[in-house]
Amino acid sequence: VLGGVLRDRSDFDGASAHLERALEIASRHRDGGALKGHIQTRIGLMQCDWGQLKACRASLEASLSTTVEVYGPDHYNVGINLNNLGFALEQAGDAATAETYYLRALEHVSRTLGPDHLQVGAMLNNLGILESQRGDFEAARAYHSRALAVREPVLGPNHPDVARSLANLAGVAHELTDFETAGRLYARAVAILGDSIAGADVLRNHAISLLDQDRIAEAEGFLQRARAIYDATLPPEHPDHGYIQTDLAKRASRRGDLDLAVAHQRMAIQTAIAAYGRDHSIVARQMATLAGFEVERGHHPVAWRLIDQAIGALEGGEGTDPPSLISPLTVLIRIAADLGDFVTAEATARRALDIATATYGDDHPRVALILHSRAVLAQTDGRFDEAMADFDRALEIYTATYGPDHQDVWAVQLERAALLQELGQAEQGIALVRRVVEARSAALGPTHPDTAMAQYNLGVHLIDDGRSAEAIPILEASLA
Repeated sequence: VLGGVLRDRSDFDGASAHLERALEIASRHRDGGALKGHIQTRIGLMQCDWGQLKACRASLEASLSTTVEVYGPDHYNVGINLNNLGFALEQAGDAATAETYYLRALEHVSRTLGPDHLQVGAMLNNLGILESQRGDFEAARAYHSRALAVREPVLGPNHPDVARSLANLAGVAHELTDFETAGRLYARAVAILGDSIAGADVLRNHAISLLDQDRIAEAEGFLQRARAIYDATLPPEHPDHGYIQTDLAKRASRRGDLDLAVAHQRMAIQTAIAAYGRDHSIVARQMATLAGFEVERGHHPVAWRLIDQAIGALEGGEGTDPPSLISPLTVLIRIAADLGDFVTAEATARRALDIATATYGDDHPRVALILHSRAVLAQTDGRFDEAMADFDRALEIYTATYGPDHQDVWAVQLERAALLQELGQAEQGIALVRRVVEARSAALGPTHPDTAMAQYNLGVHLIDDGRSAEAIPILEASLA
Protein backbone atom coordinates (compact mmCIF):
# COMPACT_ATOMS: atom_id res chain seq x y z
CA VAL A 1 0.00 0.00 0.00
CA LEU A 2 2.81 2.40 0.92
CA GLY A 3 4.49 1.65 -2.40
CA GLY A 4 1.31 2.65 -4.22
CA VAL A 5 1.09 5.91 -2.27
CA LEU A 6 4.68 6.78 -3.12
CA ARG A 7 4.07 5.92 -6.79
CA ASP A 8 1.11 8.32 -6.85
CA ARG A 9 3.45 10.99 -5.44
CA SER A 10 5.93 10.32 -8.29
CA ASP A 11 8.50 8.91 -5.83
CA PHE A 12 9.66 6.10 -8.10
CA ASP A 13 12.68 5.09 -6.03
CA GLY A 14 10.69 4.97 -2.79
CA ALA A 15 7.82 3.07 -4.39
CA SER A 16 10.22 0.57 -5.96
CA ALA A 17 11.98 -0.09 -2.66
CA HIS A 18 8.72 -0.78 -0.79
CA LEU A 19 7.24 -2.95 -3.54
CA GLU A 20 10.45 -4.97 -3.90
CA ARG A 21 10.45 -5.55 -0.14
CA ALA A 22 6.81 -6.64 -0.27
CA LEU A 23 7.66 -9.01 -3.14
CA GLU A 24 10.51 -10.54 -1.14
CA ILE A 25 8.19 -11.19 1.82
CA ALA A 26 5.44 -12.67 -0.37
CA SER A 27 7.96 -14.93 -2.15
CA ARG A 28 9.06 -16.41 1.20
CA HIS A 29 5.52 -17.01 2.42
CA ARG A 30 4.08 -20.46 1.79
CA ASP A 31 0.69 -19.12 0.70
CA GLY A 32 1.98 -15.91 -0.86
CA GLY A 33 1.77 -16.92 -4.53
CA ALA A 34 -1.31 -14.89 -5.39
CA LEU A 35 0.02 -11.81 -3.60
CA LYS A 36 3.40 -12.31 -5.27
CA GLY A 37 1.79 -12.19 -8.71
CA HIS A 38 -0.18 -9.08 -7.77
CA ILE A 39 2.97 -7.27 -6.57
CA GLN A 40 4.88 -8.28 -9.72
CA THR A 41 2.08 -6.71 -11.75
CA ARG A 42 2.19 -3.50 -9.70
CA ILE A 43 5.94 -3.27 -10.16
CA GLY A 44 5.71 -3.94 -13.89
CA LEU A 45 3.01 -1.35 -14.56
CA MET A 46 4.93 1.23 -12.51
CA GLN A 47 8.07 0.50 -14.53
CA CYS A 48 6.05 1.07 -17.72
CA ASP A 49 4.84 4.42 -16.37
CA TRP A 50 8.45 5.43 -15.71
CA GLY A 51 9.65 4.34 -19.14
CA GLN A 52 11.62 1.28 -17.97
CA LEU A 53 10.11 -0.83 -20.70
CA LYS A 54 12.44 -3.84 -20.67
CA ALA A 55 12.13 -4.20 -16.90
CA CYS A 56 8.37 -3.71 -17.18
CA ARG A 57 8.02 -6.59 -19.64
CA ALA A 58 10.18 -8.86 -17.48
CA SER A 59 8.09 -8.13 -14.37
CA LEU A 60 4.81 -8.74 -16.18
CA GLU A 61 6.08 -11.99 -17.71
CA ALA A 62 7.05 -13.11 -14.20
CA SER A 63 3.56 -12.19 -12.99
CA LEU A 64 1.99 -14.27 -15.78
CA SER A 65 4.12 -17.29 -14.81
CA THR A 66 3.17 -16.87 -11.16
CA THR A 67 -0.53 -16.59 -12.04
CA VAL A 68 -0.50 -19.76 -14.14
CA GLU A 69 1.36 -21.59 -11.36
CA VAL A 70 -1.12 -20.48 -8.69
CA TYR A 71 -4.44 -20.59 -10.54
CA GLY A 72 -3.86 -22.78 -13.60
CA PRO A 73 -3.97 -21.78 -17.30
CA ASP A 74 -7.76 -21.31 -17.51
CA HIS A 75 -8.23 -18.75 -14.75
CA TYR A 76 -9.47 -15.30 -15.77
CA ASN A 77 -6.42 -13.69 -14.16
CA VAL A 78 -4.32 -15.25 -16.92
CA GLY A 79 -6.26 -13.14 -19.41
CA ILE A 80 -5.65 -10.01 -17.34
CA ASN A 81 -1.93 -10.78 -17.30
CA LEU A 82 -1.93 -11.25 -21.06
CA ASN A 83 -3.61 -7.86 -21.35
CA ASN A 84 -0.91 -6.27 -19.17
CA LEU A 85 1.80 -7.77 -21.36
CA GLY A 86 0.04 -6.36 -24.40
CA PHE A 87 0.22 -2.95 -22.75
CA ALA A 88 3.96 -3.33 -22.10
CA LEU A 89 4.60 -4.31 -25.71
CA GLU A 90 2.49 -1.41 -26.94
CA GLN A 91 4.53 1.02 -24.82
CA ALA A 92 7.71 -0.48 -26.29
CA GLY A 93 6.40 0.17 -29.82
CA ASP A 94 5.82 -3.48 -30.79
CA ALA A 95 2.24 -2.92 -31.96
CA ALA A 96 1.89 -6.20 -33.85
CA THR A 97 2.87 -8.39 -30.88
CA ALA A 98 0.84 -6.19 -28.53
CA GLU A 99 -2.25 -6.80 -30.65
CA THR A 100 -1.65 -10.56 -30.45
CA TYR A 101 -1.56 -10.43 -26.64
CA TYR A 102 -4.59 -8.14 -26.45
CA LEU A 103 -6.63 -10.46 -28.67
CA ARG A 104 -5.57 -13.51 -26.65
CA ALA A 105 -6.56 -11.68 -23.48
CA LEU A 106 -9.93 -10.68 -24.97
CA GLU A 107 -10.70 -14.26 -26.02
CA HIS A 108 -9.61 -15.66 -22.67
CA VAL A 109 -11.61 -13.25 -20.51
CA SER A 110 -14.68 -13.37 -22.79
CA ARG A 111 -14.65 -17.16 -22.40
CA THR A 112 -14.06 -17.25 -18.64
CA LEU A 113 -16.12 -14.25 -17.49
CA GLY A 114 -18.58 -13.79 -20.35
CA PRO A 115 -18.72 -11.27 -23.24
CA ASP A 116 -20.45 -8.54 -21.19
CA HIS A 117 -18.02 -8.44 -18.28
CA LEU A 118 -16.32 -5.14 -17.46
CA GLN A 119 -12.89 -6.70 -17.99
CA VAL A 120 -13.95 -7.34 -21.59
CA GLY A 121 -14.80 -3.66 -21.90
CA ALA A 122 -11.34 -2.72 -20.60
CA MET A 123 -9.66 -4.96 -23.17
CA LEU A 124 -11.77 -3.60 -26.01
CA ASN A 125 -10.71 -0.14 -24.87
CA ASN A 126 -7.03 -1.10 -25.05
CA LEU A 127 -7.47 -2.49 -28.55
CA GLY A 128 -9.13 0.76 -29.58
CA ILE A 129 -6.19 2.79 -28.29
CA LEU A 130 -3.75 0.48 -30.08
CA GLU A 131 -5.60 0.80 -33.40
CA SER A 132 -5.59 4.60 -33.06
CA GLN A 133 -1.83 4.54 -32.64
CA ARG A 134 -1.55 2.35 -35.72
CA GLY A 135 -3.65 4.80 -37.73
CA ASP A 136 -6.66 2.52 -38.28
CA PHE A 137 -9.26 4.90 -36.89
CA GLU A 138 -12.30 3.02 -38.18
CA ALA A 139 -11.14 -0.10 -36.31
CA ALA A 140 -10.43 2.07 -33.26
CA ARG A 141 -13.93 3.53 -33.37
CA ALA A 142 -15.43 0.03 -33.58
CA TYR A 143 -13.49 -1.19 -30.53
CA HIS A 144 -14.29 1.90 -28.45
CA SER A 145 -17.97 1.67 -29.40
CA ARG A 146 -18.03 -1.95 -28.27
CA ALA A 147 -16.28 -0.99 -25.02
CA LEU A 148 -18.89 1.69 -24.38
CA ALA A 149 -21.66 -0.80 -25.16
CA VAL A 150 -20.25 -3.12 -22.45
CA ARG A 151 -19.58 -0.42 -19.85
CA GLU A 152 -22.62 1.83 -19.98
CA PRO A 153 -25.36 -0.79 -19.27
CA VAL A 154 -23.39 -2.12 -16.28
CA LEU A 155 -22.00 1.11 -14.83
CA GLY A 156 -24.64 3.62 -15.85
CA PRO A 157 -24.23 6.74 -18.00
CA ASN A 158 -22.25 8.77 -15.47
CA HIS A 159 -19.40 6.44 -14.51
CA PRO A 160 -15.75 7.51 -15.04
CA ASP A 161 -15.05 4.46 -17.24
CA VAL A 162 -17.96 5.45 -19.46
CA ALA A 163 -16.43 8.92 -19.66
CA ARG A 164 -13.08 7.43 -20.70
CA SER A 165 -14.76 5.53 -23.54
CA LEU A 166 -16.51 8.74 -24.61
CA ALA A 167 -13.21 10.63 -24.56
CA ASN A 168 -11.52 7.92 -26.62
CA LEU A 169 -14.34 8.05 -29.18
CA ALA A 170 -13.92 11.84 -29.24
CA GLY A 171 -10.23 11.45 -30.04
CA VAL A 172 -11.03 9.11 -32.93
CA ALA A 173 -13.71 11.49 -34.23
CA HIS A 174 -11.14 14.28 -34.18
CA GLU A 175 -8.66 12.21 -36.20
CA LEU A 176 -11.43 11.55 -38.73
CA THR A 177 -12.09 15.34 -38.84
CA ASP A 178 -15.58 14.94 -37.38
CA PHE A 179 -14.98 17.91 -35.08
CA GLU A 180 -18.62 18.40 -34.13
CA THR A 181 -18.92 14.85 -32.80
CA ALA A 182 -15.53 15.14 -31.08
CA GLY A 183 -16.61 18.30 -29.26
CA ARG A 184 -19.91 16.81 -28.16
CA LEU A 185 -18.25 13.62 -26.80
CA TYR A 186 -15.49 15.55 -25.03
CA ALA A 187 -18.11 17.78 -23.39
CA ARG A 188 -20.08 14.79 -22.15
CA ALA A 189 -16.91 13.14 -20.77
CA VAL A 190 -15.90 16.32 -18.93
CA ALA A 191 -19.41 16.67 -17.49
CA ILE A 192 -19.06 13.19 -15.97
CA LEU A 193 -15.49 13.53 -14.69
CA GLY A 194 -15.78 17.08 -13.35
CA ASP A 195 -12.76 18.63 -11.67
CA SER A 196 -10.87 15.37 -11.25
CA ILE A 197 -7.44 14.56 -12.65
CA ALA A 198 -9.11 12.43 -15.32
CA GLY A 199 -11.37 15.38 -16.11
CA ALA A 200 -8.32 17.62 -16.50
CA ASP A 201 -6.76 15.08 -18.89
CA VAL A 202 -9.89 15.19 -21.07
CA LEU A 203 -9.91 18.99 -20.94
CA ARG A 204 -6.35 18.97 -22.26
CA ASN A 205 -7.25 16.62 -25.12
CA HIS A 206 -10.25 18.77 -26.00
CA ALA A 207 -8.00 21.83 -25.99
CA ILE A 208 -5.51 20.19 -28.34
CA SER A 209 -8.40 19.31 -30.68
CA LEU A 210 -9.50 22.95 -30.65
CA LEU A 211 -5.93 24.14 -31.29
CA ASP A 212 -5.80 21.92 -34.36
CA GLN A 213 -8.89 23.79 -35.57
CA ASP A 214 -7.28 27.17 -34.71
CA ARG A 215 -10.00 27.82 -32.11
CA ILE A 216 -7.32 29.23 -29.85
CA ALA A 217 -9.45 31.27 -27.43
CA GLU A 218 -11.69 28.29 -26.66
CA ALA A 219 -8.66 26.02 -26.23
CA GLU A 220 -7.10 28.47 -23.80
CA GLY A 221 -10.14 28.29 -21.52
CA PHE A 222 -9.94 24.51 -21.33
CA LEU A 223 -6.18 24.56 -20.72
CA GLN A 224 -6.51 27.07 -17.90
CA ARG A 225 -9.23 25.00 -16.26
CA ALA A 226 -7.09 21.84 -16.54
CA ARG A 227 -4.12 23.72 -15.11
CA ALA A 228 -6.20 24.91 -12.14
CA ILE A 229 -7.24 21.31 -11.41
CA TYR A 230 -3.65 20.06 -11.54
CA ASP A 231 -2.45 22.92 -9.32
CA ALA A 232 -5.16 22.22 -6.74
CA THR A 233 -4.79 18.43 -6.78
CA LEU A 234 -1.22 17.42 -7.60
CA PRO A 235 2.00 18.11 -5.69
CA PRO A 236 4.23 20.75 -7.31
CA GLU A 237 6.78 18.17 -8.49
CA HIS A 238 4.22 15.99 -10.31
CA PRO A 239 5.10 15.44 -14.01
CA ASP A 240 1.59 16.28 -15.22
CA HIS A 241 2.37 19.94 -14.59
CA GLY A 242 4.94 19.61 -17.38
CA TYR A 243 2.35 18.27 -19.81
CA ILE A 244 0.23 21.38 -19.23
CA GLN A 245 3.28 23.51 -20.03
CA THR A 246 3.69 21.63 -23.33
CA ASP A 247 0.02 22.24 -24.15
CA LEU A 248 0.49 25.94 -23.38
CA ALA A 249 3.56 25.95 -25.61
CA LYS A 250 1.54 24.53 -28.48
CA ARG A 251 -1.12 27.17 -27.89
CA ALA A 252 1.49 29.93 -27.99
CA SER A 253 2.98 28.48 -31.17
CA ARG A 254 -0.39 28.48 -32.89
CA ARG A 255 -0.77 32.14 -31.92
CA GLY A 256 2.61 32.85 -33.51
CA ASP A 257 4.32 33.65 -30.19
CA LEU A 258 7.29 31.33 -30.53
CA ASP A 259 9.27 32.98 -27.73
CA LEU A 260 6.46 32.18 -25.29
CA ALA A 261 6.19 28.65 -26.73
CA VAL A 262 9.88 28.08 -26.04
CA ALA A 263 9.54 29.46 -22.50
CA HIS A 264 6.65 27.11 -21.70
CA GLN A 265 8.45 24.14 -23.22
CA ARG A 266 11.60 24.80 -21.23
CA MET A 267 9.47 24.75 -18.07
CA ALA A 268 8.01 21.42 -19.22
CA ILE A 269 11.52 20.02 -19.60
CA GLN A 270 12.57 21.17 -16.14
CA THR A 271 9.47 19.54 -14.64
CA ALA A 272 10.24 16.27 -16.44
CA ILE A 273 13.89 16.33 -15.34
CA ALA A 274 12.84 16.86 -11.71
CA ALA A 275 10.41 13.93 -11.91
CA TYR A 276 12.35 11.43 -14.02
CA GLY A 277 16.00 12.49 -14.29
CA ARG A 278 17.87 14.13 -17.16
CA ASP A 279 18.40 10.95 -19.23
CA HIS A 280 14.80 9.71 -19.20
CA SER A 281 12.94 9.11 -22.48
CA ILE A 282 10.13 11.49 -21.48
CA VAL A 283 12.71 14.28 -21.09
CA ALA A 284 14.08 13.37 -24.51
CA ARG A 285 10.62 13.67 -26.10
CA GLN A 286 10.12 17.05 -24.46
CA MET A 287 13.48 18.21 -25.82
CA ALA A 288 12.47 17.11 -29.33
CA THR A 289 9.33 19.22 -29.02
CA LEU A 290 11.45 22.20 -27.97
CA ALA A 291 13.71 21.61 -30.98
CA GLY A 292 10.68 21.91 -33.25
CA PHE A 293 9.86 25.33 -31.79
CA GLU A 294 13.49 26.42 -32.16
CA VAL A 295 13.38 25.47 -35.85
CA GLU A 296 10.30 27.66 -36.27
CA ARG A 297 12.26 30.50 -34.64
CA GLY A 298 15.11 29.95 -37.10
CA HIS A 299 17.50 28.77 -34.38
CA HIS A 300 18.68 25.72 -36.28
CA PRO A 301 22.02 25.11 -34.49
CA VAL A 302 20.22 25.18 -31.12
CA ALA A 303 17.56 22.82 -32.46
CA TRP A 304 20.21 20.42 -33.80
CA ARG A 305 21.93 20.24 -30.38
CA LEU A 306 18.59 19.51 -28.71
CA ILE A 307 17.74 16.81 -31.24
CA ASP A 308 21.15 15.16 -30.83
CA GLN A 309 20.60 15.04 -27.06
CA ALA A 310 17.07 13.66 -27.48
CA ILE A 311 18.16 10.95 -29.93
CA GLY A 312 21.08 9.94 -27.71
CA ALA A 313 18.84 9.63 -24.65
CA LEU A 314 16.22 7.60 -26.51
CA GLU A 315 18.84 5.25 -27.98
CA GLY A 316 20.42 4.82 -24.57
CA GLY A 317 17.15 4.05 -22.83
CA GLU A 318 15.11 2.23 -25.47
CA GLY A 319 17.54 0.66 -27.95
CA THR A 320 18.98 1.48 -31.37
CA ASP A 321 15.80 2.15 -33.36
CA PRO A 322 12.78 2.56 -31.05
CA PRO A 323 9.56 4.03 -32.52
CA SER A 324 9.99 7.04 -30.25
CA LEU A 325 12.85 8.15 -32.54
CA ILE A 326 10.49 8.86 -35.45
CA SER A 327 9.42 12.32 -34.27
CA PRO A 328 12.91 13.66 -33.45
CA LEU A 329 14.30 12.18 -36.67
CA THR A 330 11.56 13.97 -38.62
CA VAL A 331 12.60 17.26 -37.01
CA LEU A 332 16.24 16.49 -37.85
CA ILE A 333 15.33 16.00 -41.53
CA ARG A 334 14.03 19.55 -41.66
CA ILE A 335 16.96 21.02 -39.70
CA ALA A 336 19.54 19.37 -41.96
CA ALA A 337 17.65 20.30 -45.14
CA ASP A 338 17.23 23.93 -44.07
CA LEU A 339 20.99 24.11 -43.41
CA GLY A 340 21.77 22.57 -46.82
CA ASP A 341 23.12 19.29 -45.39
CA PHE A 342 21.26 17.02 -47.79
CA VAL A 343 23.46 13.99 -47.03
CA THR A 344 22.41 14.01 -43.36
CA ALA A 345 18.81 14.80 -44.27
CA GLU A 346 18.63 11.86 -46.72
CA ALA A 347 20.23 9.42 -44.29
CA THR A 348 17.91 10.55 -41.50
CA ALA A 349 14.86 10.18 -43.74
CA ARG A 350 15.88 6.62 -44.65
CA ARG A 351 16.36 5.72 -41.00
CA ALA A 352 13.04 7.26 -39.93
CA LEU A 353 11.21 5.51 -42.76
CA ASP A 354 12.78 2.14 -41.89
CA ILE A 355 11.70 2.49 -38.25
CA ALA A 356 8.19 3.64 -39.15
CA THR A 357 7.51 0.86 -41.66
CA ALA A 358 8.98 -1.80 -39.36
CA THR A 359 6.78 -0.57 -36.50
CA TYR A 360 3.52 0.39 -38.18
CA GLY A 361 3.58 -1.18 -41.65
CA ASP A 362 3.62 0.55 -45.04
CA ASP A 363 0.27 2.35 -44.79
CA HIS A 364 0.47 4.31 -41.54
CA PRO A 365 0.14 8.13 -41.37
CA ARG A 366 3.57 8.34 -39.72
CA VAL A 367 5.03 6.69 -42.81
CA ALA A 368 3.20 9.28 -44.91
CA LEU A 369 4.66 12.09 -42.77
CA ILE A 370 8.21 10.91 -43.47
CA LEU A 371 7.47 10.43 -47.17
CA HIS A 372 6.13 13.98 -47.26
CA SER A 373 9.33 15.29 -45.64
CA ARG A 374 11.47 13.24 -48.02
CA ALA A 375 9.51 14.54 -51.01
CA VAL A 376 10.13 18.14 -50.00
CA LEU A 377 13.82 17.30 -49.58
CA ALA A 378 14.01 15.72 -53.05
CA GLN A 379 12.18 18.70 -54.57
CA THR A 380 14.61 21.14 -52.96
CA ASP A 381 17.50 19.07 -54.33
CA GLY A 382 16.01 19.07 -57.86
CA ARG A 383 15.07 15.39 -57.90
CA PHE A 384 11.55 16.01 -59.15
CA ASP A 385 10.58 12.46 -60.15
CA GLU A 386 11.51 11.11 -56.72
CA ALA A 387 9.65 13.99 -55.09
CA MET A 388 6.47 13.33 -57.04
CA ALA A 389 6.58 9.60 -56.25
CA ASP A 390 6.85 10.31 -52.51
CA PHE A 391 4.16 13.01 -52.62
CA ASP A 392 1.80 10.63 -54.40
CA ARG A 393 2.45 7.80 -51.96
CA ALA A 394 1.98 10.08 -48.94
CA LEU A 395 -1.24 11.38 -50.46
CA GLU A 396 -2.47 7.84 -51.04
CA ILE A 397 -1.87 6.88 -47.39
CA TYR A 398 -3.42 10.04 -45.96
CA THR A 399 -6.50 9.79 -48.19
CA ALA A 400 -7.02 6.12 -47.34
CA THR A 401 -6.70 6.88 -43.62
CA TYR A 402 -8.57 10.18 -43.26
CA GLY A 403 -10.51 10.69 -46.48
CA PRO A 404 -9.94 13.45 -49.06
CA ASP A 405 -10.85 16.41 -46.81
CA HIS A 406 -8.17 16.23 -44.14
CA GLN A 407 -5.52 18.86 -43.31
CA ASP A 408 -2.65 16.45 -44.04
CA VAL A 409 -4.12 15.69 -47.48
CA TRP A 410 -4.39 19.42 -48.21
CA ALA A 411 -0.81 20.06 -47.08
CA VAL A 412 0.55 17.45 -49.50
CA GLN A 413 -1.63 18.81 -52.32
CA LEU A 414 -0.15 22.29 -51.87
CA GLU A 415 3.38 20.87 -52.07
CA ARG A 416 2.47 18.84 -55.16
CA ALA A 417 1.08 21.98 -56.78
CA ALA A 418 4.41 23.75 -56.29
CA LEU A 419 6.20 20.78 -57.84
CA LEU A 420 3.83 20.78 -60.82
CA GLN A 421 4.68 24.46 -61.31
CA GLU A 422 8.39 23.61 -61.41
CA LEU A 423 7.69 20.83 -63.92
CA GLY A 424 6.00 23.32 -66.25
CA GLN A 425 2.49 22.09 -65.51
CA ALA A 426 1.28 25.41 -64.11
CA GLU A 427 -2.38 25.01 -64.97
CA GLN A 428 -2.60 21.67 -63.17
CA GLY A 429 -0.89 23.16 -60.13
CA ILE A 430 -3.24 26.15 -60.07
CA ALA A 431 -6.28 23.89 -60.36
CA LEU A 432 -4.98 21.81 -57.45
CA VAL A 433 -4.50 24.86 -55.22
CA ARG A 434 -7.99 26.10 -56.11
CA ARG A 435 -9.41 22.80 -54.88
CA VAL A 436 -7.51 23.15 -51.60
CA VAL A 437 -8.83 26.71 -51.15
CA GLU A 438 -12.39 25.50 -51.76
CA ALA A 439 -11.98 22.50 -49.42
CA ARG A 440 -10.48 24.55 -46.59
CA SER A 441 -13.06 27.30 -46.99
CA ALA A 442 -15.89 24.76 -46.80
CA ALA A 443 -14.42 22.88 -43.83
CA LEU A 444 -12.80 25.69 -41.83
CA GLY A 445 -14.46 28.85 -43.08
CA PRO A 446 -13.30 31.53 -45.55
CA THR A 447 -11.44 33.55 -42.90
CA HIS A 448 -9.54 30.68 -41.26
CA PRO A 449 -5.72 31.12 -41.28
CA ASP A 450 -5.25 27.84 -43.20
CA THR A 451 -7.73 29.02 -45.84
CA ALA A 452 -5.87 32.32 -46.07
CA MET A 453 -2.57 30.48 -46.53
CA ALA A 454 -4.03 28.44 -49.38
CA GLN A 455 -5.34 31.65 -50.96
CA TYR A 456 -1.88 33.16 -50.67
CA ASN A 457 -0.41 30.10 -52.39
CA LEU A 458 -2.95 30.44 -55.17
CA GLY A 459 -2.07 34.12 -55.65
CA VAL A 460 1.65 33.32 -55.87
CA HIS A 461 1.00 30.56 -58.43
CA LEU A 462 -1.04 32.96 -60.56
CA ILE A 463 1.67 35.64 -60.42
CA ASP A 464 4.31 33.08 -61.44
CA ASP A 465 2.05 32.22 -64.39
CA GLY A 466 1.85 35.88 -65.43
CA ARG A 467 -1.74 36.39 -64.26
CA SER A 468 -1.22 39.31 -61.85
CA ALA A 469 -4.62 40.89 -62.41
CA GLU A 470 -6.31 37.67 -61.29
CA ALA A 471 -3.88 37.21 -58.40
CA ILE A 472 -4.25 40.63 -56.73
CA PRO A 473 -7.82 40.25 -55.35
CA ILE A 474 -6.97 36.74 -54.12
CA LEU A 475 -3.88 37.99 -52.30
CA GLU A 476 -5.89 40.85 -50.80
CA ALA A 477 -8.49 38.34 -49.59
CA SER A 478 -5.75 36.25 -47.95
CA LEU A 479 -4.58 39.29 -46.00
CA ALA A 480 -8.09 40.14 -44.84
